[in-house]
Amino acid sequence: MMLKFENTANIGDTIKAYDFEPMEGRQERYLVGKVIDKGQTRQNGCSSYTVKITQQSEGNVYEIGQTVCVPFECTFDFDERVQKIETKTKTNKEVVRELIAEMGIEDRKALKERIMNVLSVTKANAGVYIYNAIKQMESK
Repeated sequence: MMLKFENTANIGDTIKAYDFEPMEGRQERYLVGKVIDKGQTRQNGCSSYTVKITQQSEGNVYEIGQTVCVPFECTFDFDERVQKIETKTKTNKEVVRELIAEMGIEDRKALKERIMNVLSVTKANAGVYIYNAIKQMESK
């Protein structure tokens, strides 16, 4: 038997998953993230999406970059609990350029840490992204 949200998304898709059904007078609680795995999890044994969080509602307890499980079906389900979000995926180079524009290049250590967290890359790769972005900016 198919579970309610089992076919909503695939690995690589971005989803929005609510903790509780939105209703007037109650703050929305949700997360947005990239599906990195789907199926039965070892953590809790339920069938779910494994999601790396990229955004969340205000006041939520998750952290950006944290990996969580979003069950395919719950006892408190409602029709829009899990939604596939159509978004344009930015390249790593675009993300790095945006981070440099936001943070500047003066504090390279902080910039490198942020790139490592946002892109899930090694310290060496983050350094290469910074180097290449600076070279490209200098050539313009």
